[in-house]
Amino acid sequence: ERTYLYVHPYLGQEMKLMRQAASLLTKKYVFGTYFKDKVAYPRTLRRIKINRKGRTLFFTFSSISFVRNLVRRLASLLLMVGGGKIHVDLLEEMLDKGRQPGALQDKAMAKLKRVSTKTKQPTEETGTILRT
Repeated sequence: ERTYLYVHPYLGQEMKLMRQAASLLTKKYVFGTYFKDKVAYPRTLRRIKINRKGRTLFFTFSSISFVRNLVRRLASLLLMVGGGKIHVDLLEEMLDKGRQPGALQDKAMAKLKRVSTKTKQPTEETGTILRT
């Protein structure tokens, strides 16, 4: 099992909403398959933990394996949910339809970029990924 820690500044995000979204992702999100002994297994998330210490958020992701940039994209998605940019119900609806949450994230990011270009203000801060 692999575990990644994503660290991000706390900017007032709703912890309850992020935890609801994390729960949905661990229950419903399949991000591919891997093969072992000629048997296909779905790639799923084993655990997502979200903790806050002072002004810092810690996202811990655990799975058998990860695809490139998955941790960064999932953390960004959870931050968007916590910031009120994506509603938990919409995320659940997309997962139920078998759609990738990245599509929802891409649409939200495009909308934010259009807005930030008009106001000339940054829209998000970056975090750090640590592999444990």
